[in-house]
Amino acid sequence: MNECNEYSEQLERYEQVAYEGGYGAAWLTDVGEGVTFYAMKCEARGKRPTFAGLMKYLDKRAVFMQEIMSYDT
Repeated sequence: MNECNEYSEQLERYEQVAYEGGYGAAWLTDVGEGVTFYAMKCEARGKRPTFAGLMKYLDKRAVFMQEIMSYDT
């Protein structure tokens, strides 16, 4: 499996977990906002955003979102 497939499969897993947990729409909104916030964070530091960096950022957001949603159940 190549790195591109790993990224898409990882995103798909996050989405499935979110929908199974009842917060799929919130996850999709968070991903959209995450792209913007990640780019802004990079620009503020004078860095160029990368897809690998974005995936790391989204990984952290996914863990955070799962923890937040687990408190609601």
